[in-house]
Amino acid sequence: MDQQERLRHLVLNTHPEDLKIGLTLGLWRTFAHPDVARQLASAGGLINDPAGRASATGDALLGLMEEGLDSPASKPVLARLQGIHDGIDPDLMRFVLTAFTLPPIRFIDQYGWRPLTDTERNDYLSFASGLARELGIQPPAGDVAEWTRWADAYEQQHFGPSCHSLSLWQFAGAPLAARRLPRPLRRPLQRSVANVAGALLDARVRSALGLAAPSATGKHATAALLRLRGWVIRRRQTS
Repeated sequence: MDQQERLRHLVLNTHPEDLKIGLTLGLWRTFAHPDVARQLASAGGLINDPAGRASATGDALLGLMEEGLDSPASKPVLARLQGIHDGIDPDLMRFVLTAFTLPPIRFIDQYGWRPLTDTERNDYLSFASGLARELGIQPPAGDVAEWTRWADAYEQQHFGPSCHSLSLWQFAGAPLAARRLPRPLRRPLQRSVANVAGALLDARVRSALGLAAPSATGKHATAALLRLRGWVIRRRQTS
């Protein structure tokens, strides 16, 4: 398979649900940036229809991965993204790109039914770099480690609490987390889903969103739940 065929296979067959969870984690990460949070809250979509807005964002990105940036089907999506982000600070755009690139990689490597292969990881990064160039921004240079170093430095300088961050988490935090749980677990975990979601965020994001650090028990329970989920998917994939 060539790179585009591998990306399509990743989206449709290998890690479809893992990618959606990772993109949700990336969306939450953008809430920690006061400027992004203000723009998202002002737009209203994530507050009035969090599931629909988040799905539209994820579907757009996954659709570009599935079809390829050069395909006719991708042209209107790219044009819409270019229009939405026109005039935004390049470093801010670069941050948003890393937010929707690194969390899916990290989630799959830690909790997926199997980690990404080196080839898949490079394919994903190549796609993200190509998307950046389509949007008129220079992607971070290097491999995943270099992208992570750039994102860490930027986030340390710009993340912080805001009223918009808190509102976005209230309306699009736990509600979106509940949608990513397997259906049989949604009712039993209804009261603790916010804690499960918070346990997947690092201290930098939790601080900006006003979330308490999860207990050791909560972190272990969340990790166990996700590893059980990965085991179930692995059995299904290899049976």
